[in-house]
Amino acid sequence: MVIETLRNIDRESDPRAFAEISIGNVRIKGLLDTGASEAYLGVDFWKVFQLAPEVFRNEEINLERLQDEFKVSEHKTNPHILSDEQNRKLKEVIGQFPAFEKLGLGCTHMEKHTIKLTEGAVPLKIDTIPCHLRYRR
Repeated sequence: MVIETLRNIDRESDPRAFAEISIGNVRIKGLLDTGASEAYLGVDFWKVFQLAPEVFRNEEINLERLQDEFKVSEHKTNPHILSDEQNRKLKEVIGQFPAFEKLGLGCTHMEKHTIKLTEGAVPLKIDTIPCHLRYRR
């Protein structure tokens, strides 16, 4: 893989970086992920990748000291207050899609899977387990 060019397509309207990459004889042009979105990484991540080693040089980390040293910005939210009718409709929709805590992952009656065979094809029958045995009825 060879990165041939790295540039902004149009600096005024789109400041993101694009790259033209060659993989063998194939050229690909794509948007680079700059990592500009917010991410909250845990202490273990910082230690493993040795980010800010001066902060994590001790085995014991004093989180109170770090909290005092590094100011955390607060994000104020402006929640939209739902009316009683909107709340009722929302609960009705949520009730149609039970959470995985109740039914487990991979089990739904909302979707059906079918395979259409081409003419003359013979289906191969195998024993399938669509849901975990614990969730079968």
